[in-house]
Amino acid sequence: VPPPSPGLTADEIPDGAKILGVADAYDAMTVARPYAAPLLPAEAIEECRRLSGAQFDPDAVAALGAVLALRSEDRYPSRWGPSGS
Repeated sequence: VPPPSPGLTADEIPDGAKILGVADAYDAMTVARPYAAPLLPAEAIEECRRLSGAQFDPDAVAALGAVLALRSEDRYPSRWGPSGS
């Protein structure tokens, strides 16, 4: 039996997958779960930044931060409701 594959290196992971990974984690952190209360958006992005370079791609984290900053400035409307909600 061959040894398990170590997986993809950072350069082999498609950019879209990196972005989806950090966006999914941010969403999971900011939505109430049966086992955990949601984090505030600022707390969730700070957690993503803390894990940048280890669990998340730094460029994907920076992109998420930029989108969230634009939304907080009412320049990026949410399709789920009024800005800031």
